Amino acid sequence: MRSKSTAHRTLLSKVLAIVLLIVAVPEVLALDPTYSPSQYTPRIWRIEDGLPQNSVHTIAQTKDGYLWCGTESGLARFDGTKFKVFNSSNTPELKSNSINALLADRNDVLWIATENGLVKYEQGNFSRLTMAEGLVDDDTWSLAEDPNGGMWVGTKGGLSYYSDKKFTNFTKENGLPASYCLSLHMGKNGELWIGTTNGLSKFAKGKFTSYSDPKYLNRDRILSICSASDGGILVGKRSGLSIFRNEKFSSVENFEESEKSFVRAMAEDRDGNHWLGTNFGLIRQLKSGVCQGFSKESSLGETIFAIFEDREGSLWVGTADGLVRLINGRCLTITGAEGLLGSTNWVVHEDRLGSIWVGTSGGLSRLKDGKWSIFTPQDCPIGDTVLAIAEDEKGVLWFGSGLGLCSYDQKEFKNHKLSSDFFKNDVLAILPEEDGSVLLGTGNGELVKFQNDKFEVVFKGSSSRKRALRAILKSSRKELWMGTNGGGIWVRRGEQFINYTTRDGLSSDVILCLTELKDGSILVGTHGAGLNRYYQGKWTTYLEKDGLGDNTIYQILEDGEYLWMSSSRGIFRIAQDSLSGKSPIQSLTLNRRDGMKIDDCNGGSQPAGCKTRNGRLWFPTGNGLVVVNPSRVQSQRPTPPVSIDKIIVDGKVEDGKSPIRLTPTAGALEVHYSAIDMVALDGLRFRYKLEGFDQNWIEAGNRRVAFYTNLPPNKYVFRVQVAEPNAEWADTDQSFEFELTPRFYQTRWFYVVCGLIALGLFGAAHQYNTYQFKSREKLLAACIEQRTQELRKEVEEHARTGELLRHAQKLEAVGKLAGGVAHDFNNLLTVIIGYTDMLMTDERMSKQHRSLISEVRTAGGRAEKLTSQLLAFSRRQLLQPKLIDPNALISETRRMLQRVISEKISISSSLHPNIWRIKVDPTQLQQVIINLAINARDAMPNGGQLKFSSRNVHFDRNHRALPPDVEPGDYVELSVQDNGQGMSEEVKAQIFEPFFTTKEQGKGTGLGLATAYGIVRQSNGFILVDSALNQGSKFTIYLPKMESGSVEESRSSTLESLPIGKGTILLVEDEAAVRKVARTVLINCGYQVLEAEDGEDALKVASEHHGSIQMLVTDVVMPRLSGRELANRLVKIRRDIKVLFVSGYTDDELLRSDISEANYKFLQKPYTPKLLAGKIRELLDQSDKVTA
Repeated sequence: MRSKSTAHRTLLSKVLAIVLLIVAVPEVLALDPTYSPSQYTPRIWRIEDGLPQNSVHTIAQTKDGYLWCGTESGLARFDGTKFKVFNSSNTPELKSNSINALLADRNDVLWIATENGLVKYEQGNFSRLTMAEGLVDDDTWSLAEDPNGGMWVGTKGGLSYYSDKKFTNFTKENGLPASYCLSLHMGKNGELWIGTTNGLSKFAKGKFTSYSDPKYLNRDRILSICSASDGGILVGKRSGLSIFRNEKFSSVENFEESEKSFVRAMAEDRDGNHWLGTNFGLIRQLKSGVCQGFSKESSLGETIFAIFEDREGSLWVGTADGLVRLINGRCLTITGAEGLLGSTNWVVHEDRLGSIWVGTSGGLSRLKDGKWSIFTPQDCPIGDTVLAIAEDEKGVLWFGSGLGLCSYDQKEFKNHKLSSDFFKNDVLAILPEEDGSVLLGTGNGELVKFQNDKFEVVFKGSSSRKRALRAILKSSRKELWMGTNGGGIWVRRGEQFINYTTRDGLSSDVILCLTELKDGSILVGTHGAGLNRYYQGKWTTYLEKDGLGDNTIYQILEDGEYLWMSSSRGIFRIAQDSLSGKSPIQSLTLNRRDGMKIDDCNGGSQPAGCKTRNGRLWFPTGNGLVVVNPSRVQSQRPTPPVSIDKIIVDGKVEDGKSPIRLTPTAGALEVHYSAIDMVALDGLRFRYKLEGFDQNWIEAGNRRVAFYTNLPPNKYVFRVQVAEPNAEWADTDQSFEFELTPRFYQTRWFYVVCGLIALGLFGAAHQYNTYQFKSREKLLAACIEQRTQELRKEVEEHARTGELLRHAQKLEAVGKLAGGVAHDFNNLLTVIIGYTDMLMTDERMSKQHRSLISEVRTAGGRAEKLTSQLLAFSRRQLLQPKLIDPNALISETRRMLQRVISEKISISSSLHPNIWRIKVDPTQLQQVIINLAINARDAMPNGGQLKFSSRNVHFDRNHRALPPDVEPGDYVELSVQDNGQGMSEEVKAQIFEPFFTTKEQGKGTGLGLATAYGIVRQSNGFILVDSALNQGSKFTIYLPKMESGSVEESRSSTLESLPIGKGTILLVEDEAAVRKVARTVLINCGYQVLEAEDGEDALKVASEHHGSIQMLVTDVVMPRLSGRELANRLVKIRRDIKVLFVSGYTDDELLRSDISEANYKFLQKPYTPKLLAGKIRELLDQSDKVTA
């Protein structure tokens, strides 16, 4: 933490910085008397910029740099960026808003003369002095400070002198010519000059002396007074200006006297020149006595109320239309007011005699010996727009224009007519050669050589489109460089011409200028694409984003270590070594704010700028010729002091005395800071840092306030720095210290007390925790035991579910194998049964042979039933489900079983009266129940009880009985229960596997339960078994509930004898033996048969057959194209064809669904000839009925 004297040291450093700044400001910042009035750079502020009123009547500056402006609507303080207004509404000491005079004394007290009292502003506070304190009159009008620090106050009722907090008053009775004192001025010898409404008076050596003159000062109102450089006194009146010299009055030389010339304000600048404010504008009187006025069209207007030169040499003018600042600017603009011909300039050149030649839109201008001469088309036969200037070794000047070529030998102009056979007449660039010839760049892109009064085209370029040749350069290597308007750059090396364009590395093909540097590199200015550098065979591009001032470059001038470039956004300077990467590119830009009349320079012809032998840089623009003196362009002016103006904590302003101690409740901190520079104005940059919080400096730009919220308790130091535009940061800063005290719970003693309390609580808690630990130990043991039991049950349940899943997967695999075997068997059985049936009908067969064939047919029938059971188990058979009443099916089956079950077995049933409906194949379900009943009978050889039951049940997802692959929901439960022998766990695990049986050899195939399992699962249900040895068995079937509807009754159909028919049938079968049997049967029945061995072959046969085809008989499972796919494609071709599917096995779920819904007709393999012929005849008869 700094010592308590920091605040005093800070104040001292601030004062020293101000003094050093004033001393360090070079003389060049004062208004240059060599400038004409129009060449100064003005800037104006009005009401919209923050002024309380546009009419500014008086101006002063305090030592902190603030500029104060008095208006009829209050007092305004200006810091270079914004105005702060003080008036009667926010400053009680200002009883009147009319401010008549301002004066900052040697003690930095601001005196304010108002219409209602004299006001002082000292150390941030206002105070008011009136007649009550001894002032002669409250209506005050003028101020002056004497050498002793006393303050003279001119009022409407007399003159007051304030010293040692006392007033001494003087009126007309004391010798004044009038009591109304309009103006005061302290002479160089310490005398006081008083301007009244009735003439001039002087107070010296304790007495008043009044002056009058019937010609120059005849009882006139004296509005302003100023000392002249020769010791005289300038007197501004309502009727003009007079000078009092050697005890007599006279007129002022070169000042146009007028009875209407109000001279309201006068000031002497640091160079001894006088500035006069009149109601006809601002007038400058040089030390030589020459008076120069500002035009009425300038921003100053006509009515001038106040003139003030600030500490940096800028002139501030209070006008009826705002506050105006005049500065030299960093460049000078020459316009028609200074003698230039026309405002639009194109080219500029200095000849060997030191004259400046300017090509304008109105002709030629020449500056010679400080005077401008103009050459119009009548004087120079070249036209009114001069686009190019050059000078040869003999001193002959060459001018190019839209009319051609002209020369000047310092005596006379000579026009050289151009032949239209060669080129257009516009000449944009001129390059004199050593051999006396002149090379011309023309508007149509041709390079023309002029020698001995003859023109010769030496280069035309390679493009059919004419590209204007804007720039020509002869390099130190004797290479000729030519820049074009869209064709890139052409370079002549020896006899060879080389073209560089964007394909070779240029950023643009529109070239505006060419320059060679001392290192041999070539710089190229482009239109909108930046700067290009050709060095050691490589092109490099520099753009605005790299640091250039603009991307359009009209001219490049070399000036020592710097390069100056004109552009569409002003004139900018960069360091030469920045192009080689030795330093970053930083542009210093000159524009309107620096003295240019317009930002946009001119270019596109040669030369668009030149450097004269005195080091000045000249650039043409659209509004005047700009001259830059590089030595006067300050890249880094003395940095103004930065001050911390206000510290606000939670909306309350602190006193600002460092260090500040803030309470813990402080949440929001604002630090307002400023730096006053009346040259840079709002171009200043700031950065700040809060030591103890910020790691790095925070760049704030032009923002002049820093914000912090919710800072943690700590000791902090706030620092702020300021820098000029394009300048380095100052080494000094302004700072203040503050401490944010912690809350009580953030202090050390709080943590110590909390620690002691914690230790005591820890001991008590330890005893309590020991007791709680033992109690929880017992409770935890019980919980662990309970959870162990639950986990054991969960593990057992997972194991059971996994076992069910593995069992289901095993049965699924076996089923697929069984289905495949059954399919192959059915194809073989179809052949066997077909041929045996046909042999049985052959009357030529003997009785003995017929008996043998009958045995074969019987064995085939048993094999057919076996394959049917295999298909049922594999769930590949084709079911025909119907909506049935399960109770009715059980009752019918019970009546049937009573005839085949032993009388020693009693049969009972328990059926739910409101049983739900189910959709199944009734024949297959009845077969399942019968199989279960027969197995129960076999398990009770000595008799027993057989019970059938039904009920409605609901399964949710977590029900233990629900298999993993079955959806939860509503189901109908059908059970078959016996009290027979039961079975072991090993037997239960295998009972649904095909060919597994516990019966003796020859008493069972082992397919009964496997068939039941397959039928139930294919019907979207599942079957469970509950059995134990000597405890009987219970088989439970669950089938999904279906919505109520009408129960379908089964209708049996009988096939008639082998029917005879006619028509064409397309027979498709991939098994040749089966196809041969079917073909024989169909031919014997009278049909025409078309054969195909698979689906693709069938499509081909159908397309080649030109007659009708009544029916497609096709196997389902075939290679390349399945039976269903064949049917779908064939029906689209032959819409009237009937389809009969034949198969002993199918994986096609869609086909099984369509057959179940009766969308297709199906014949199960193996089939007899009678079944095949009957099914075909049935389909064809249906077709005939529909047709009929």
